[in-house]
Amino acid sequence: MLLFLGMMAISFTACSSSDDDVDPTQRYRSHILGEWYCDNIEYRFESDGTGWRNCGDIIADFKYTIEGQGVSMRLFTYVNTATGSIWKDDDGDDAVYNPEQNTMRIEGRIFTRTKPTPKPATPTEEPVDTVVTE
Repeated sequence: MLLFLGMMAISFTACSSSDDDVDPTQRYRSHILGEWYCDNIEYRFESDGTGWRNCGDIIADFKYTIEGQGVSMRLFTYVNTATGSIWKDDDGDDAVYNPEQNTMRIEGRIFTRTKPTPKPATPTEEPVDTVVTE
């Protein structure tokens, strides 16, 4: 009976230790994946290590790596949709995820998960001729 109880204790210990085998550098990976917004700029991080950035007429594809709360984006390919020009940039950008506020700091800007609501178009006013009658 004591032998059986001893084996049960070892069995339960072995099962519980496998839950703690999470790579600490990838702890925030699931929090970072997806879309991030700031003003008219949008970033998206895919699970395969690729992403894209949309900034109006300029869109870019890139590759990224995650280590802890840091994201390193490299190998950008930019496309200007207005002119059709394409260029590459190997320098890249770095980002930092803030788990307490669920925000991402990229290029000094704070990005959130909330997509900004488009501002309503402001009607342009045509100048009105002033007619003076006597």
